[in-house]
Amino acid sequence: MHLSLLKRVWLSGLGQGVTLFFLGLITGLSLPPWGVWGLAWVGLAPVWFIATVKTEYQDIGARFRQGFFAAGCWGLGFYGWGLAWITGLHPLMWMGLSPVQSLAVALGAWVAVTGWGVVLVGAWGGVLAIMTPWRKAWAWELLLGIALWCLLEGIWTRSPLWWTSYALTQSPGNLAILHWGQVSGPNTICALLLLVNGMIAGAWKQLWNHPKPLKLWLLPILGWGIAQGIGWIWLQTPLTPDNQAPLTIGILQGNIPTRIKLTPQGINQALSRYTQGYQALVQQGAEAVLTPEAAIPLVWPNPKLTELTQVVGTENVPLWLGIFMPVTNRNNALTQSLITLTGNTAPYSQFNKIKLVPLGEYIPEFLQGVVSRLSTATSELIPGRLDQQFATPLGPGIIGICFDSAFSYVFRDQAHLGGAWIMTVANNDPYDATMMRQHQAQDILRAIETDRYALRATNTGLSGVTDPHGNTLWLSAYRQEDRYLAHIYRRQTQTLYVRYGDWLTPMLLLCLGGMGLLQRSQSPGSRP
Repeated sequence: MHLSLLKRVWLSGLGQGVTLFFLGLITGLSLPPWGVWGLAWVGLAPVWFIATVKTEYQDIGARFRQGFFAAGCWGLGFYGWGLAWITGLHPLMWMGLSPVQSLAVALGAWVAVTGWGVVLVGAWGGVLAIMTPWRKAWAWELLLGIALWCLLEGIWTRSPLWWTSYALTQSPGNLAILHWGQVSGPNTICALLLLVNGMIAGAWKQLWNHPKPLKLWLLPILGWGIAQGIGWIWLQTPLTPDNQAPLTIGILQGNIPTRIKLTPQGINQALSRYTQGYQALVQQGAEAVLTPEAAIPLVWPNPKLTELTQVVGTENVPLWLGIFMPVTNRNNALTQSLITLTGNTAPYSQFNKIKLVPLGEYIPEFLQGVVSRLSTATSELIPGRLDQQFATPLGPGIIGICFDSAFSYVFRDQAHLGGAWIMTVANNDPYDATMMRQHQAQDILRAIETDRYALRATNTGLSGVTDPHGNTLWLSAYRQEDRYLAHIYRRQTQTLYVRYGDWLTPMLLLCLGGMGLLQRSQSPGSRP
């Protein structure tokens, strides 16, 4: 009786939508800063089940609608909750917007990034619902769900609105599983999460059709246990320094709010804090000092930077400075850059931000006639090239500027070219601690995937230091001026991911195609 009632509730459209929306909200608690990472191992199973149950009795259009609706409702809860921090853009009255305009901008940004996530998971559910009845084998459905998710995340990472990989649910709490990222990047972690969720959905279907205990329920437990166990062994691997002396690098967090950052007061405050902070860290023994994104919001060269560059020349210790750089042969065009200052007239090296923030740093072409750019910079910002290398007097570094942290291949490519440690810089104001925790979690993923130490300098928090196992060695205060002297090691290891990139996704797709051909050849109607 209770199973019959349960079926009626779950198979009603409204009941499914509301239930899955709240399940998405709950699964969103697996994201930082809440970090209940265990929810991600079971959170997609109800979506998988509802998207594919009884689809063999429907036409293709009805199947897709069922799958897209079920997964989309879940995605609305998951991404809407996980990305709610973006509403921290409001208030923007200091930029000349009215309160209504400011709120509209913040809510519009939230809707856009949430909607993009809904489309991803909705497409996954819709295609899964279409293709599942084609091959009824359980292994086929499981492989299809995993491969399809990895394919879609791979495509979405090339889009300008990317932020929340499902792998982010495991960072920073489940360091054992994060080590699987060394195999084929974040999609390896996604594949393991989808594997367990798919096994649960498969066992649930068996219970739905044959309400009796089945050994199939042991499979997801076994799969999760094996994945955790191997990851735990990985986590215990000693970090050998290869007989190298440590690098001693200073990190500065200026804590200058964006609302005053471009005013004369803010610029003078930045020049004072970063000059004094640099000198203090050098006196403590720093071999180089790292500052946040746009630490000095001026365009190089600028007379106001004279005192700072003279101090760097006197101390003879490199300074990595966040600043705007002009683009050669392009009027009124700038890059958001990190440069190496050694006291010479010209910067020693320069790295330009690759992933610009939509609306914040550029306007997508289809919106240029409707909205104006929200960035406080008055010039056009140009994205950096993906093949950049960052040479320093201490060796080659791996750089990520703000939004770059969400794109694993930005770091993988630099590590492949010889980058020995990671340095990420960001502003992070005006967002709250939720965003800062997620940004930190992104950098932890990148450190483990590349097997590198990672330094992080932000304007308002959270700055930090992470070792190649993902352990946080230091974390700054929130919205306070801060500084720290970090001791890290250069590393030249080449993980499978660094060497070959995301090879797992095409391998899954090949296996899926091979399994489909094999099943077709073995079907009764196939020709010998």
